[in-house]
Amino acid sequence: MEQQTKPVYLQSVEDVFKEVQSSPSGLSSQEAASRLEKYGANTLQEGKKKTLLEKFVDQFKDFMILVLLVA
Repeated sequence: MEQQTKPVYLQSVEDVFKEVQSSPSGLSSQEAASRLEKYGANTLQEGKKKTLLEKFVDQFKDFMILVLLVA
């Protein structure tokens, strides 16, 4: 896939299909397997979760919150 010349939302549907080398019926099983091997699974890594205490303490990091508490 090459660098697009203009944002996807400004392109026609046909141009987007050409750019991503697909079609309205989707990818063939063989092409999907090839892209999965080349690019990997479309997943996000889960970030570190904050504990309840960390969330509570984070509320007081803003200077304005401290000013309101003192006032």
